[in-house]
Amino acid sequence: MIEELPPSPDQPATAPGPPPVPATAARPPLAPPGPATEAPLAPLPVKPNTWPRAFAGVLRSRAVPCAFVSPNPKRARGNCPKAVAAYDKYMSATTVAEFFDSGGNKGHLWYDLQLKYCTLDAAALAAAWREYTQSPEAAAPARAPRVAPRPSPPRRRRPAPKKKAASAPAKRPPAKKRRTTPTPTPRKPKPVPAPRPADECWCIGEGADIAVRRVTIDGQDVVHICDSYGPGITVSDDQLLDDETCRDLRERILNASDDPDVVRYAGRRSFVPAEMGDAVARLVRSPGWGRAERALVAPLYRDDKFELVSACGFVVEPGTKKQPPHTDIDLEKDLDRADRAVVAVHIPLDETSELLGGTQWLVKRRKDPLATVWGRRGRPYALNAALWHGGSGNRTTERRAVLALRFLPTDLPSRARDSFDDHFPGLRWTLPAE
Repeated sequence: MIEELPPSPDQPATAPGPPPVPATAARPPLAPPGPATEAPLAPLPVKPNTWPRAFAGVLRSRAVPCAFVSPNPKRARGNCPKAVAAYDKYMSATTVAEFFDSGGNKGHLWYDLQLKYCTLDAAALAAAWREYTQSPEAAAPARAPRVAPRPSPPRRRRPAPKKKAASAPAKRPPAKKRRTTPTPTPRKPKPVPAPRPADECWCIGEGADIAVRRVTIDGQDVVHICDSYGPGITVSDDQLLDDETCRDLRERILNASDDPDVVRYAGRRSFVPAEMGDAVARLVRSPGWGRAERALVAPLYRDDKFELVSACGFVVEPGTKKQPPHTDIDLEKDLDRADRAVVAVHIPLDETSELLGGTQWLVKRRKDPLATVWGRRGRPYALNAALWHGGSGNRTTERRAVLALRFLPTDLPSRARDSFDDHFPGLRWTLPAE
C-alpha cells in the first residue's frame, strides 16, 4: 500500500484530483466453442475420365474391390493388339491394387470404367473419394497454365545507302518490228480405240496396266479383269434372270423408289429395299446362283468364308453425273486384300449400254478409270467394293435399275461391319426360311 505524503512547506498545495475510478465488473467467461462443422463433400464426377490423377493412388492404397468383363471385350471391339494383350493380363484382378500389379495403369482403368468394362464396389468407392477430398492433394490449387513468352520486337535495320544514279545512256530510236506469220504446230491425232465386239459389256481405260483373262468355271465363260494383285472385276455370260423376271423386278424397284423412306445416295442415286424378297429368295436357291458364286464371288476371296448380307434395288436417275472415287467400307490397314473384300454383285434389269451407265474401277490419283463394266440384262458382274470405285453417269433419258447383292467375309471384325451398316443403313437382308 502506498502512503500519501503531506506536501512540503515550500511546495504549493495542488488541487485535489478527480475521484478514483471504481473497478469495472468482471466480464462473464465466453461460452466454449461448439463442434466444428465439416465442409460439404464435393461430389464424385460422373465420367471416370475426368477423375483426378491422384485419386487412382487412393483407390490402389485402399485396394478397392473391382470386377472386369470377361471374355475380353476389346478383342471383339477391334482395339489395338497392345490394349487387347494388356486387358488379358489384368482382367482377372479383384482389387485395384491387383490391377496395377498386373500391368494396368491409370489410363486403362479410366478407359475401362468409362466403357463399363470395369465396375468398382460402390461403398469402397465412396469411402475412397471421401479420403481423397480430405487429402492435401485435393486442397492444392491447380497449376496455372504456362504462358508463352512475349515475342521480342523485330530489330530495325539501317536502310542501305542510296546508290548514285549513273548517267543514262543516250536513247536509241526503237527498231521497227518485223511482221512474222507464226507457223502452226501440228497436233498429234488422238489414238483411235480398237473396235470392241458387240457382245462385250466392259472396256479397259487408256494406258491402264490391266490384264483380261477369260476362264471357264463350272462350264460357264467368265472374264476376270485383273491388276497385279489379282481380279478386281469378274463378268459372267450366264443369264440368271430371264427377261420377264427382269421387267417385274424393275417395275417393283422403280415404283418403290418414289417412297420418302428410300435411302438416298450421292448424285441422284438411291437404294431401294423393295418388296422383292420372294424373287431374290428364288434366285439365291436356284442352282445357277451357286455356279455364279463360284465363278464371280469366290475368285475375289482367299477361301470360301463369305456370306450374302444385303439385297436391294439400285436406281440411277437420268442425267446423273459420275461418282467420285470411294469405298463401301472403312477397314484396318493391316488386313490383306483378300480378307477385306466387300463384293458387290450387280444384275442389270435394263437393256444396257455404255451411255446408260455402269461401274468404274478407279484409282484415287488417276483421272481415267482402270476399267468400266455395265453388264447385260439378267447377267451378273461382281466388283471388290473395298477398292476405289464409282458409278459412271447416266447420259440417257431413261432410269437405270439394278439388282444389287453384297457379300462380306464371315470373319470380318465387328468395327468393319459397323462401318458397312453405316454406309448402307437399313439394307441388311437374310434368306427367309422355306
